[in-house]
Amino acid sequence: MQGELLPVQATITAQQPYPGDHVVFYDKEIPSVVFTTGRYPEHGTGRDTYSIVDFEGMEKELEYIYSFVQRLANGPRPLFRESSASSAAKPAVGVYAYSDVDIKPMFLNSPDPAAFMERWVYQYLKYPRYAQENGIQGRVLVDFMIDEKGEVRDVKIARGVHESLDEEALRVVSASPKWRPGRHRGKKCKVALTIAVDFKLSKSKGKFGINGKTIN
Repeated sequence: MQGELLPVQATITAQQPYPGDHVVFYDKEIPSVVFTTGRYPEHGTGRDTYSIVDFEGMEKELEYIYSFVQRLANGPRPLFRESSASSAAKPAVGVYAYSDVDIKPMFLNSPDPAAFMERWVYQYLKYPRYAQENGIQGRVLVDFMIDEKGEVRDVKIARGVHESLDEEALRVVSASPKWRPGRHRGKKCKVALTIAVDFKLSKSKGKFGINGKTIN
């Protein structure tokens, strides 16, 4: 990966710099993002060697991609068809999207939703016993709002996996301590967010794990 990193939004009819599954996802109205720097001259030739890859540059670019996707995930739902513009869901009056406020809500002095995931959600999340015993796993999307006092409100499932996992995700998010409220044009405001809570089972030495952490 070399040069400037550019986000490319895939469509079925547009000319694609690289073929891939993202084209199929987008055609099925599943949000996807493709990042590319374009092909370098050695690509696909006999001079295309491992040493050409700029790993340090890639690491910095991955940090940018992570921030970009987080912002996209917490913003308005993307429109896949022009005809869907009129029927797209609109935020409630007085509630701003995370990407639209001047000062983001902060959890433990961090405006990055990842801090909420790492310092709260995955610290107190418990893998439901029923889901463990039946091998149920997946990603639960949770919508919630942070009001002008920093309280977490209106917690609901945007996309569920199974009742047991959905209820646990709701429990942990609903129990969140206060945030520092967001601001828009100098005033505290309500801010809507969406987070993805991953439940993933792994088995090591006879014990189960959740999202990379061993549990009993």
